[in-house]
Amino acid sequence: MAATDAAIVSWAVGPSERDGTGNTGRAATVATVVDRLGSTVRRGRRTSLVLTGTNPPPGYEGGVTSACVPPGAAGATVFVPRLCAALHHAATELARGQADLALVAAELEDEPGRWLVVALRRLAECWSPDEPPLIVVRITDRTEADRSRSDVLRPGDLRRMLTDGCHHPNPVADHRAPTPVALPDTSRRGHSVVLLPPPAPERPSGDPLLIRWSAVDAAAEERRRQAMGRLVRFDGDLLGDDRQRVETLARHAPRRATSGGVRGAVVAADATEAANLLDRHRPTEPKGRPVALLFPGQGAQYPRMGAGLYGHDPVFTTALDTFFALWGDGGEQLRDEWLSDDPSIPFDDGSRAQPLLFGIGYALGAMVRSWGVRPVALLGHSAGEMVAATLGGVFSLPAAVRLMRARVTEVVRTPSGGMLAVAAPAEELQSYLTLDPTGQVAIAAVNAPRQTMLAGPDEALAVVQEKLREQGYICRLAKARQAFHSPVVLDASLATRPAVEAARPGAPVDPVYSAYVGRKLDAATADDPTFWTTQLADPVLFWPALDALLATGDLLLVEAGAGQGLTNVARQHRAVRSKASDVVALLPATPGTPVADRRSVLAAAARIWTEGHELRWDAVDGTSARP
Repeated sequence: MAATDAAIVSWAVGPSERDGTGNTGRAATVATVVDRLGSTVRRGRRTSLVLTGTNPPPGYEGGVTSACVPPGAAGATVFVPRLCAALHHAATELARGQADLALVAAELEDEPGRWLVVALRRLAECWSPDEPPLIVVRITDRTEADRSRSDVLRPGDLRRMLTDGCHHPNPVADHRAPTPVALPDTSRRGHSVVLLPPPAPERPSGDPLLIRWSAVDAAAEERRRQAMGRLVRFDGDLLGDDRQRVETLARHAPRRATSGGVRGAVVAADATEAANLLDRHRPTEPKGRPVALLFPGQGAQYPRMGAGLYGHDPVFTTALDTFFALWGDGGEQLRDEWLSDDPSIPFDDGSRAQPLLFGIGYALGAMVRSWGVRPVALLGHSAGEMVAATLGGVFSLPAAVRLMRARVTEVVRTPSGGMLAVAAPAEELQSYLTLDPTGQVAIAAVNAPRQTMLAGPDEALAVVQEKLREQGYICRLAKARQAFHSPVVLDASLATRPAVEAARPGAPVDPVYSAYVGRKLDAATADDPTFWTTQLADPVLFWPALDALLATGDLLLVEAGAGQGLTNVARQHRAVRSKASDVVALLPATPGTPVADRRSVLAAAARIWTEGHELRWDAVDGTSARP
């Protein structure tokens, strides 16, 4: 870690009421944040407070204000107009030893009178596997690429980052595995302030094992868990070495849970990891929420996605081998490219990403079903909708593969294009589409209320992107080499009509929610060849479809595909934020080792089991190294 690294370790959004000076809400929020850090921080720490906003606060004179100095502060409070500059100032004071704790207070731009306050400390002093930082703030030397970027981070953006993946205790996600922050570098005073996910704790390199237990109540669960902890810590040859003790716990786990009790599960590779996880574990009362599967599309792919399961889990492997065989000519090459560290064709090209996203999603769905899980609904994004439709019975697998091949054949012939993710509602972006006089840039996907995808030809999309950044929008290019879901691919989409008719789509056997109509797919729509023909060019309405799905009741959403993009989107939904529903991903968010794939899948299986579902452990064992 760099010497200038700092970390956000606590945060809060305060009440909206204010007195005549505007201090009440801000002061209360500062006090809340400091209080959350514990008595050690509250006593005797050199504390600085950086205020940021559009207007100087009352009492501001020449960069100093006496308003709202936090408990234990030794020194004045400064006012810096922009949020990135405020984070820069706070991290610099920490790096120089001028403060032990830095607070940044920003008034929310869309909720005047409400303050977001974040607390920063030096990363080297606050990192631990038990209480990791929420977001790392790194000050780097300014690069040439930074010069074209503007200081666009707004308080609302930072609040969403913290809410979606970094809050401790987190209402929507495990704070020990925070959501990586997708934010461009932003320049200020010759440096860049880069918000990063915290470093992940080092894990053993060996194959992970799933350890599970259950008990009639919380007291009995604690006794059992403590006994398991003593076993893995046993110092002697009687119970074997570190690995063998973990294998013993995994081997002798109950096949079925105690009726009406609490459940627990951890994934560990050695005794030290198992002991630490057992110590930290908190029991879960099974809620028994039904499982719904989510399947991602273009942009989620990465090299060797899910490869750690290939040859390890028999159901996953068989499903993929069947897919590659059905692909026909080029199927073997497609498999080799997937497993290669240096594919001959860029992995983001539609000729690679589209078929592999389908194959991986289908294989993961088959694997989860082999565990004994019966999803109550299937929802896919873009190419993921073909996975959902196939598993849901709209298409047979051979017919779906032939249709996917026809789509790929047509789409790779289209002009070069791309896709752009923008942190803004779709309606705000309509006026920017007119910057392309040809009308080829279009709304490609509505992923969340403030998460929209645009697509279009490369040059036209670049013009729109530049204008959006000038206006302060956060945007980044998606991993795509074709302009999916735009007029650019309309002719290619229409050319797939014969393949759609040959595939003979039918009514879903299992409930399928469509991201093209934003609701449950009915028999009439599923039977209509036109519906499937135009999908390459039609916009993806994922958020409306997710909203319709979660309106049916409380669910455990399971993302079955590369990355965790849909998981992060689902965490923004009110049903997940309120904990009425929950979400878990099968695969890691980013490329990793084969062991990381297997660990992630086992963690998802553990989550499904602690939810209250009974699993076929002989099938789950296919993703582990359990003897």
